[in-house]
Amino acid sequence: MNIRESGRVLRDKEGNILRDKEGKAKRLPGKLEYCQAGGWYIEQYGCAQVTMNLHNYEVTGLHTAYDAICEQADNFGLWVTGSELVGVAPKQALIDAGIHYLKKEGKNLDVPEDAIIKTAIKFLGLEDITPFKPDEKIIEYAIQKRKRKLVDIMVEGFINELASESPAPGGGSVSALSGALSAGLASMVASLTLGKKNYKQYDEVMTKILIQSQHLKNVYMELIDKDTEAFNAYMAAIKMPKKTDTEKRKRKKAIQHAAEYATEIPFNVLNLTASLIELAEGCVELGNVNALSDAAVCAIQAEAAAEGAWMNVMINLAAIENEDIVQNVKVKSDEILEEVKQKKEKIIRLVRERLEG
Repeated sequence: MNIRESGRVLRDKEGNILRDKEGKAKRLPGKLEYCQAGGWYIEQYGCAQVTMNLHNYEVTGLHTAYDAICEQADNFGLWVTGSELVGVAPKQALIDAGIHYLKKEGKNLDVPEDAIIKTAIKFLGLEDITPFKPDEKIIEYAIQKRKRKLVDIMVEGFINELASESPAPGGGSVSALSGALSAGLASMVASLTLGKKNYKQYDEVMTKILIQSQHLKNVYMELIDKDTEAFNAYMAAIKMPKKTDTEKRKRKKAIQHAAEYATEIPFNVLNLTASLIELAEGCVELGNVNALSDAAVCAIQAEAAAEGAWMNVMINLAAIENEDIVQNVKVKSDEILEEVKQKKEKIIRLVRERLEG
């Protein structure tokens, strides 16, 4: 009653309800806004249970409510054994809770989304009573489960789909995957370096690499599906009716629009590799020596992403009639690929020298 927004009714020493001049019961406001709650003792299990409805997680989050209950329990010399989420909750509510507890523990916040959610599940005790299944309990994940993307499929499933007769996913999606793998390795090397005694002087650099690599990883994961979507959009434009002059004009316009988009996606994959190779370079030069080979593979995957994306850009440019767009994209693509290739060669030479002693 001290927790819920409506609070509790005030009583005198004899237990009588105190009332105001209008005859309404006097109340002591509760601690949490947008919170309905009730509690009772379950004799069968020898414990108490608090049931809550939180109507605005941005004001009163899951962690706010849980910590408040823990505080109240502590005042009575009791402890909270766990919690259970009945129904579903927004993903952001779990992320907010995860970030809250990471901060409380003094941990790094630049971690993947699933790690933040796992932190929330752990500290909220959401698995102490029943198993917590994110794909069923988190609204966004439950929706995604019904409409899965390529990036959500396990490695085996993705490779099997790739190996089928379907033209998509293809080289463009694989190039984006290479970029994501490169970014993931950069993040790993930075994590293995950050905070280590012999590398303390590089903490600031490694923190920047960690933040940027996590961002790039997320962008590349989106591009895996976007490349396939762009290909499907182009094929849909090709299949448009072309019997009348009006239909032919609409089809031609749609093909050009789709071709430009199908070029834009691999160009984005290519463009981002310039940042990837810099991360790889930083990992090789300053990163934990025990992860030197991982930093090298980071560079190799960055080049693979660049090479694959460049080829997809070139093949799609052939369908674009606007020569200004074609020349501009071609020049920029050539420059980026050459820069990535040169830096990758430099990185590999350095790694080989260190490995060979």
